[in-house]
Amino acid sequence: MVSKEKMVSALNFDSGNFSYWSERHRDIVFGANYNAFATKFTCFSICYPVYDDTKMLKCVQHSLRSAMCSELPTATFLFLPNWENKSINAYRALVRDNLKYCNTLGFIPKTKRTYAMPTSWKGVPRNFSNHTWSMDTIAVWNKEAQQRLTDASPNWLQTLQRSIPEAVWEKDQYLAREDTDHITNHVCPQYFKSKREDVTGQERGQYANVHLQPWDDKQFKLKCPNWKLWAYTDGSFIGKAENFIDVGVYCPQTRAECYVDSGGVGMTNTITRSELTGIAAALTNKYTQIATNSACSLS
Repeated sequence: MVSKEKMVSALNFDSGNFSYWSERHRDIVFGANYNAFATKFTCFSICYPVYDDTKMLKCVQHSLRSAMCSELPTATFLFLPNWENKSINAYRALVRDNLKYCNTLGFIPKTKRTYAMPTSWKGVPRNFSNHTWSMDTIAVWNKEAQQRLTDASPNWLQTLQRSIPEAVWEKDQYLAREDTDHITNHVCPQYFKSKREDVTGQERGQYANVHLQPWDDKQFKLKCPNWKLWAYTDGSFIGKAENFIDVGVYCPQTRAECYVDSGGVGMTNTITRSELTGIAAALTNKYTQIATNSACSLS
């Protein structure tokens, strides 16, 4: 029932899932949604975050708050490393204190974890070191998600156990819900309740597999067929130093590039000055066809 994948790369996601989220904004051109923490999780998701303690804790917090706030069946299945020193696993304390919503279904021992052999390499094949940590499988869900999953597949846990035989599974821990009502649950901040749900990402994913027709040369024509011969200029905000405004000039045909100091000081150190400096630098280098994005400089 998992249909969403959080925190993955556009080059490494399960195509069987309905939609996925990437940490890189540029991956939206490949159909990815950006920033999984921008909206509340809904439905069934899988998440395998990077090994950063702060991000892993934030991931568990976000999953927990989503399960608490959403009226929809919401479940997030997380794969998180269990360091040898368990005291530094901040997310484990959060799971332990919120057993009404969080369960460690099991773990894969470090001795059972292996690397996939790469299909190619440069030079001598690399020998991978053994894993030094186990991998926890944690479910963060609400009662609606548990009921939906049980109704759809009463033996889902047994099926999961058979599909991952190397894992060590807890015995029906997820069924012990009534005994955890006395536990003080994690308080959900008010600002989180006002977050939008990620159903917009799911709707966006409907168009991910639409077949696009190839461009028709008769329909699409370049405005400037010789665009590679042009010089392109742009002013830039490059830092917080005293002279932080600079300008760049680039020609695709020759791949010539240069960065020019506009020479502005104080109130004369402006973007408009840098844009004009770039145009002047292009003219100095004998370019007569110049493209710039500054309407003020053009006029």
